[in-house]
Amino acid sequence: MQQDDHGILRQSSATEENREPVFAAFSAIDWADKQHYWSLQVAGSDKVERGSVENSPEAVECWITQLSRRLAGQPIAPVASSEEEWRTYPGTR
Repeated sequence: MQQDDHGILRQSSATEENREPVFAAFSAIDWADKQHYWSLQVAGSDKVERGSVENSPEAVECWITQLSRRLAGQPIAPVASSEEEWRTYPGTR
């Protein structure tokens, strides 16, 4: 059930509930002790951006906030090479 603009609960269709998200970008992170190294590819672009972020909750949160603003809050697909990496990716817990 979803609430419409007027506050009325409406049942969503099966296709709406099962729709795959459209990702604005794909991101991979190599978690490390002092610096985390990341790659980002915006959907539809051939360019892969790379950088690093300090290993602190504040720095990671700041990086994610900047990405979210840049991509207008659209979803970013985490790319992981293992299930363990997937579980530790921010926002997937």
